[in-house]
Amino acid sequence: MHIILILGTSGDKSIKHTYIFQDKQQEYRNKRHNSTDFFLSLEQQYTILGTKESFEHQLKIFADHPKYSAILEHFNNQAHYIDPNDPETLFDKILETLKSLTDKTILIDITHGFRDQPLLATLAALIAKVNFQNKIQLIYARDISPTNQPPQTPKQYRYEMLDEYINIGLKSFLLTSFIQTLTIPKISIQDKLIEVLQNFSQDLHKNNFKDLFSTSLESLKTELQKDKTKALEELILQIKDITNDFETIKSKKYEYEKFYEMATLMLAKNYYLIAATYATETLPQYIKHYFSKHNILTQIDQIDEYTIHNALNQFITSDIPNNEIFNYEKASFFKDNHKDSFEKFAKILKDIRDERNNLAHIGNSNIQNNLSQHLKNFKESFLDQTPFQSCDFTDLGDTEEITQKINSYFNDKFQYTFSHTFYKMRKQASQEPLNIKKYFQHRFKKDPKAQSIIQLLKKYKTNKYLTKQQAQDFINIL
Repeated sequence: MHIILILGTSGDKSIKHTYIFQDKQQEYRNKRHNSTDFFLSLEQQYTILGTKESFEHQLKIFADHPKYSAILEHFNNQAHYIDPNDPETLFDKILETLKSLTDKTILIDITHGFRDQPLLATLAALIAKVNFQNKIQLIYARDISPTNQPPQTPKQYRYEMLDEYINIGLKSFLLTSFIQTLTIPKISIQDKLIEVLQNFSQDLHKNNFKDLFSTSLESLKTELQKDKTKALEELILQIKDITNDFETIKSKKYEYEKFYEMATLMLAKNYYLIAATYATETLPQYIKHYFSKHNILTQIDQIDEYTIHNALNQFITSDIPNNEIFNYEKASFFKDNHKDSFEKFAKILKDIRDERNNLAHIGNSNIQNNLSQHLKNFKESFLDQTPFQSCDFTDLGDTEEITQKINSYFNDKFQYTFSHTFYKMRKQASQEPLNIKKYFQHRFKKDPKAQSIIQLLKKYKTNKYLTKQQAQDFINIL
């Protein structure tokens, strides 16, 4: 064990005081008024801190205590003095000492140093902010004398181990960290509320919405109701406000609404990279919702969200097809019918992605204002309004039927197989010449229906889809 003694200027040889520790009483007069001698061996390692005045005062008070006097003289010669006008130097020195020690147990004896609770709380909070591997204990001399007793009357003090101060200070630090960043530092503490906060934070930052809203949020609300620590009431109330925010998010009907609310919440917490990530995911979630509503998506149950979102983003910004995820012709028809809205949507998506990329690589001092504006633009154009709510597909031709009939005809006549998607079939038709077996080439060139089909495929090779009339042109030939 290493003992850190913090000296003060209390103590008077002419007055006898009573000190109690673990229900044992002992009176000291003309002896050091220090808890260390009361219940611990002097065969310990010491660090002694105090002002120059406190060192000199304690040397006088404890002149008849050879071992303790020798310890004081040793440290006095090393001049571990604290500036009485700058209390921060004391905290800095304590912190510096704690960081340098390797002892498993460290005792901070403040029986002469601190007598008021604000300073105690400050010290406990200071210790709490460092993730020490040591076990750190505080000893405090609490005045338990009767009130209004005459001056010069001997006092009674009770030595108390203030582990609770450290626990409250540590817990206060962790709760404050969660309030500010929605994360919990990895510090060992046996506390159920901190445990559920850690689980909540993990689910949140893994985007594990299922467990976050079904399990972690409910557990957190339960523990917040149970925790009655009076010193932490204000912090508990602030975390309850945060859980109310998540209850609001949970109540949202659609996934894109939840992602949007998460982005705005993270932005409010100054968690910019996470906010930008949620904002980036909001937009493909939004398009996915409306593609599903209009039966544009294919069977995507076995496809992961990253692949789906990536395909949708590429279509939104670059018109890249992905028929495993969505029907390209139908998606293109939908996009053309909402041309202005899609252009605005694509710009917002690009702006948000650029903000995220810049933040991840080079930083951005304007990220808060920029991202806030992008989210505002999205809300005004696509949440407050619903431009993608409806679409009339009656003028869209059925390319699936045409593709099947063309393939059937070419297989039967020339043993040639086109692609099974109309988009790729048109590209094949534009190649010169078609890779038809030599035996069938003469028949192919003399077949008017085949040649008409090829000419139509070439005619519409730049089309992203066929209108009903264009599709009818194929049907008339077939």
